[in-house]
Amino acid sequence: VDNFVALEEIEKQTFHALSGTPWPLYKNLIDSGDGNRQQEIYDYCAKNWQVRQPIKGGHQYTQSSIVRVSPIPGMGEMKLWHIDKGFAMDSLFDMRLKIKQGDPGHWWLPQENYIQSDYIRSLLSWQREPKKGRAGIVRTQWVSKSDAYEHIADTESYLEAAAAYFQLNLYPKPQQTPEQVAAERV
Repeated sequence: VDNFVALEEIEKQTFHALSGTPWPLYKNLIDSGDGNRQQEIYDYCAKNWQVRQPIKGGHQYTQSSIVRVSPIPGMGEMKLWHIDKGFAMDSLFDMRLKIKQGDPGHWWLPQENYIQSDYIRSLLSWQREPKKGRAGIVRTQWVSKSDAYEHIADTESYLEAAAAYFQLNLYPKPQQTPEQVAAERV
């Protein structure tokens, strides 16, 4: 979404589950960015802080959980969501997409013509690489191989954090395996 007016239009919408159950927007998490527009985003969120919350992706594996919510000095009751990018990307790749380190690089997408190429490029631009820490312990770290495609993966990692925070299971196992679906297409 390119501007605040478009965000406000989304906030007015009610979304529906596949079952038809209405889902009004509960929280609108807005990336506070790299600092260039941070105060503008804070001020915008403060106008409706019960729904709008700024979110900030951060360092990897420095928090004890995927998300930490803290007050913003001088902004009243509004809170900032700090996302641990390492935990968020682990959740996205290991739990939702089920891609393990060393896998051949494929996964099953449940709907054809639903995912655009920019989405795939964004996810594929992130890789785990080993990094030696201060104590000499080697851990993996997520590294983006393309700045051009970071934003979509950021959005997905924020979704993982929101699901963890609200204890939601957004990704139930499908009724059919990829093999069963593929056999039906033959």
